[in-house]
Amino acid sequence: MHIKNKKMTFIGLGKMGFPIANNLIKLNYKINGFDIDPKIGKKFEKNGGTSLSTLRKAISNSDIIITMLPDGKIVNEVLLGKNQNVFKARLGALIIDMSSSNPFGTITLGEKLKKRGYSLVDAPVSGGVKRATNASMAIMIGGEKKDKKIAKKILQNLGRSVFDTGFLGSAHAMKALNNYVSACGLVAACEALIVGKKFGIKDQTIIDVLNTSTGKNNSTETKMKEFILSGKFSSGFDMKLMAKDLFTALDLVKGVELNLAGIKTASEIWSRATRLKEFSDSDHTEIFKYLSKIS
Repeated sequence: MHIKNKKMTFIGLGKMGFPIANNLIKLNYKINGFDIDPKIGKKFEKNGGTSLSTLRKAISNSDIIITMLPDGKIVNEVLLGKNQNVFKARLGALIIDMSSSNPFGTITLGEKLKKRGYSLVDAPVSGGVKRATNASMAIMIGGEKKDKKIAKKILQNLGRSVFDTGFLGSAHAMKALNNYVSACGLVAACEALIVGKKFGIKDQTIIDVLNTSTGKNNSTETKMKEFILSGKFSSGFDMKLMAKDLFTALDLVKGVELNLAGIKTASEIWSRATRLKEFSDSDHTEIFKYLSKIS
């Protein structure tokens, strides 16, 4: 059977999940969608998808299940919670977890699924809502070769690059490490801006110099002017999700028995920010406001 004729379910039609699922619809994949927000389901149907009212109905007889959820605990609950929803899928179904999950949890989940005849690959993404919408994301994928071969046929349509990181869990580990580096780059750029402005340098000048010098990074190029200097703070990625990814990176450090001050410090900075009520539901670019506040 051609992969486009397989029954596919997409779980989690949020900021990232909706544009990803929508791109699959544009490529003529037939998709059942599920999200806890019924309004999103209606919007999904208008775009050509099929929205179902329960997870069980959405997953029933599926060949491929894609999850894009806030974390691995929710993925585990959706698949193996009290309703055991995943076992309503066809035996041998492939689960593609595009969430940002804990790699150790992913390995455990994969083992549980394998015992029952199901397969799992981890396939987190990087690039934000804009790149999810125009299918230019970077996608990481981990798992067994036969499973990754199937998953890649789908994922190659959703991103500019698909990186095979190796075994199951390795992609989620790589995503956490990527976001650690990204978070540090953003904090460094914000602090440079705060100090430079206090000294009297124009904010546009600071960013322009960074972007033509060795201080250039993704944040100076794509976030500082568009989301911070503009005052929009609307990148589409939540501060609490960045904090969660940093704790995942810290768990990874502990799991491989290392002691690294940078990851620990970064996780503490972002965690402290999210514990303040004013930043608990903020876009991650509002870390600038937090750093300005504590400076």
